[in-house]
Amino acid sequence: MAEEVLKKSCLKCGGEMEEGLLPDYIGAFGIMPVWVKGGPEKGTFSSLKLASRKKLRVFTWRCIKCGFLESYAHDWKPRR
Repeated sequence: MAEEVLKKSCLKCGGEMEEGLLPDYIGAFGIMPVWVKGGPEKGTFSSLKLASRKKLRVFTWRCIKCGFLESYAHDWKPRR
């Protein structure tokens, strides 16, 4: 994503934004958060039904001046 938007300005204060992410944790392992299309559907054992639904990785930008966070859901391609 950094290749798409090299310089980004904060919507709140106009400060410079830096790319980052908000990882979810399962035990000691960090995983990338995902956006899932549609509302929650109950699965088995109080889990959510997600298998057949569209999913996108979530990327977040942070203002280095005021700390405002701005998130986007995009198709993700690993950097080489």
